Amino acid sequence: CVTVNEQVPQVLRDVVRPDVVVIAAAVRNAAVAVDGRPQPLGTGRPDNTWTPDGAAGRVWQEGLATALRSVGGDDGPEVFMLGEAPYPTQDAPTCLGEHADAVEECAVDRETAVYAEHDRAVEQTTQDAGATYVSPLPWLCGEEVCPAVIDDHVVYRDTFHLNREYVLHISRALGAALGLDDWKDPAD
Repeated sequence: CVTVNEQVPQVLRDVVRPDVVVIAAAVRNAAVAVDGRPQPLGTGRPDNTWTPDGAAGRVWQEGLATALRSVGGDDGPEVFMLGEAPYPTQDAPTCLGEHADAVEECAVDRETAVYAEHDRAVEQTTQDAGATYVSPLPWLCGEEVCPAVIDDHVVYRDTFHLNREYVLHISRALGAALGLDDWKDPAD
């Protein structure tokens, strides 16, 4: 990954030359190198709570800032950082299979599903790097819960990844958030 990550900005600038770059990342089960050793970005627990590791988090934020600046810049494409999706507490399809008549049982409290401290740090780093932060939370959660089903669409395909059909459902809203006025909705 290190070699690829080092080459991507140059390839984007010199070969691909996009108008827009969207970057996304997930911290759960991720690690960074601190003093040459892998350091988890935090500790997840079975109840879905997460405690960030301060030193590793700072290294991650520094790396994010470097990546955002190296891809964008004054003569580069417009860069967006897509915030992290909430983490459900269970496998959504399994839960929905067990609660087909009460899908609300598969919702998770927003406070548990969202790593708010990390999200705030990513948003600040993104802004400091001159990029635009886009939170997916309006499309994935209400004020108190993050449902497993929204507008008759299953939101997750497992314990974290969004379901393709739901992503297509929100693609127009995502395109608008990215300022893509001529966005062609893949669902059309």
